Amino acid sequence: MARTGGRPYDLHYDCSMGDRMGETAPEEKHSGKRSKRHTSKPYSKQTTDPTLQSFYEGSDLRLVKTAIDCLILYLSLEQPFPKFVDNAHKAVFNGFIQEAIQRLSAENVSVTQDTLNKHLPDIGKLLYSTTSTWRGSLKKLAVPIVKARYQLPLGDHEMPQGGHNSQDVVDLGARKVEVLLKDDLYIRDGRDAEGHTNNYTHPAFREIILSFFYSDAHSPARNFNSYFNEKVPDVVLGLVITVVRNCIDEYKYGHRSNIPFSASSYARTYQAVMHGLGQLRKNALHSSKLTTALSLWAAQG
Repeated sequence: MARTGGRPYDLHYDCSMGDRMGETAPEEKHSGKRSKRHTSKPYSKQTTDPTLQSFYEGSDLRLVKTAIDCLILYLSLEQPFPKFVDNAHKAVFNGFIQEAIQRLSAENVSVTQDTLNKHLPDIGKLLYSTTSTWRGSLKKLAVPIVKARYQLPLGDHEMPQGGHNSQDVVDLGARKVEVLLKDDLYIRDGRDAEGHTNNYTHPAFREIILSFFYSDAHSPARNFNSYFNEKVPDVVLGLVITVVRNCIDEYKYGHRSNIPFSASSYARTYQAVMHGLGQLRKNALHSSKLTTALSLWAAQG
């Protein structure tokens, strides 16, 4: 992503396709007048914390939601674990705000002068906190799918027969997770007719991807169809594999113990997954197989 046109951060994909982008701002629905781009009168606020979405109303709230749309597209296509440490990191989030301002301005939608003068840094913080909330929503959806697809901690057929105690069951569950994680067995889906391993195509990945990124009316694929309709993006696959790893890790000791799906704990795991995907993409056979699978999943979505 390059800096262009003097803007802090420029998206080289179009985040204007979200269905929120075409909504009429509340203050415009009851007036035939074209509003000015900015107004000096701030809207009344519901809370006193400008880093919360509920602080904003009217076109200010629309600005926030438009910026969130741009952010979610970025999380899905570029980097699901962005940082917010120094000015370079913050410029990324400011770019989404500037993009939203530009798009609302093109529609002649006003943003209050109060927000423009005082609260753009607060909206940047709001966007950063949204990244954690968004990943948390993905984790919430993934937990039951991973449990069912991998039969964690143990499937009925894996339960010991005859005399055993609860610790035996826990030990077997822990051993199962150890096997799943060894050599990344959990990412595979058996072999094809020619005996080649089906990498990165476990059924859990497909189910999570279709449920979170495609099926919901406000999912990224519905809002930004052109980026998702031909095939599932590799970044989406990498993120889903990472959250599956997190869900499996929770059974490491034979029973489920919550492990937050945080950037501090799983950003490096995501990087390792993407490195593995990059290596696979260098193999013509396996890359072609994966692309075929991702294209099929997108068509099913």
